[in-house]
Amino acid sequence: MTNRLHVHHDTPETQTSARADGASLARAGETVRFAGGGFLVTDRILRTPRKSYALERIEYISVERPLALFLLPPALGLAGFAVAFHRYLWPAELVFVGAFGLAALIASLTVGTLKVHSLALRDQEVASNIGLITTLRRVRQAVEMAMAARGERREDRA
Repeated sequence: MTNRLHVHHDTPETQTSARADGASLARAGETVRFAGGGFLVTDRILRTPRKSYALERIEYISVERPLALFLLPPALGLAGFAVAFHRYLWPAELVFVGAFGLAALIASLTVGTLKVHSLALRDQEVASNIGLITTLRRVRQAVEMAMAARGERREDRA
């Protein structure tokens, strides 16, 4: 008896087939508003790395910086500590405190969450996705454009 094990490798062929998903949607009459960073936004769906949502069921979408609340005060505290006690600290300690504070500041400003408020989320109030703030803002903008286009189509039918 032999066991067969099929291993899936990411090859250029499978990567193009993953990218072709957006292209196949475009061929099917869907407008791909955004694709990248694990997100895909068309006129009908929002696909995130963890879930997919029908745009008609999304009430609103928001982008927030939750790390700013937790990382900005310690970063400012470290900067104040370094300024107040710079006479007593070794240069290496000053560099470490400065680098740690700068890293916390950069992380708090570049990482964000995309919150999807949807009627379909009965078990959860809000679905959150973590990512770079620039990508999340582009996803939110694409969802807003798709929702606006959907609203215009409804008005044209009426």
